[in-house]
Amino acid sequence: MIKFFILFISLLFNLINYAQTDSIQFNDAKLAIYEYDDLLKVQEPLAVEAIDLTAENLTSIKGIAYYRNLRYLKLNGNKSLTDFKGIDRLNQLEKLYLINCKLTSLPDDIARIPSIKKIYLNGNSLRNVGAVVLLDELEELDLMNCDLLKIPDEFSKLINLKKLYLFDNRNLKSIKNLRNLDSLRSLHLSFCDIRKIPKDFNSLKNLERIYFYGNANLNDISGLNNLQKLKEINLDECDIKKIPDSFNTLRSLEKLYMHKNPRLKDIKALYNLSSLKEIDITGCPVPKAQIAQLKKKNPSLKILF
Repeated sequence: MIKFFILFISLLFNLINYAQTDSIQFNDAKLAIYEYDDLLKVQEPLAVEAIDLTAENLTSIKGIAYYRNLRYLKLNGNKSLTDFKGIDRLNQLEKLYLINCKLTSLPDDIARIPSIKKIYLNGNSLRNVGAVVLLDELEELDLMNCDLLKIPDEFSKLINLKKLYLFDNRNLKSIKNLRNLDSLRSLHLSFCDIRKIPKDFNSLKNLERIYFYGNANLNDISGLNNLQKLKEINLDECDIKKIPDSFNTLRSLEKLYMHKNPRLKDIKALYNLSSLKEIDITGCPVPKAQIAQLKKKNPSLKILF
């Protein structure tokens, strides 16, 4: 609170000139990054487009609304931050970092920012993330290591979402509420507790990459079918016994990683998948005869075994 009172006073009186010290590439532009000490020197708040207040022990961000042209805001590691008043007035804000802030839900003030395209919530114990669906323009969502138990039904409303990170939610068992995410390109589900790919998973028609690494109980992947744009699948350290016949429908698949599936013995469904360029089956008991046949069918295929 004291820090932002000082910041507010500095904005009113425009004390001294600012000399930028750092910058980031943001979309097609290069933006100067302002840290806390830099903000005390700002003469023109409307010129500030990127702020990094990582680990500043903030409890409030009062005064943030003065930076109305802000596009990038990093608040990582502020574990006592509870007052977000004013942030909903940042109508140009596109990218917001709230990693390791001890949040249990998405603050209402943030859910009212219509311009956010990318939000990073890694490392918060988020039992309720339903308010995320109010961010209509959201393209990238990071919910890694957030103690999620399920994916809310409302997630199907995130029609502009392109990248979704759900890595390391160890108690997440179901992904049935991802249907209708027509824009989704990349899905990260490593180190969860997924057991089965749902039948309606093929509704993700623009999906290009999916990662299931470390889902030790995942044994049914027949739901991966008719995904015509899917290029890469990571199934390392899962429990797959057989490549299902449905893989014949994955006509764009180029990379398949299945390292350490200790019961994988049948990969015959890959014989006619001519798009495949690389496969890793190291640590899997796949018969040598099947590997030889796969190489014969696709001589240019890189096989790690």
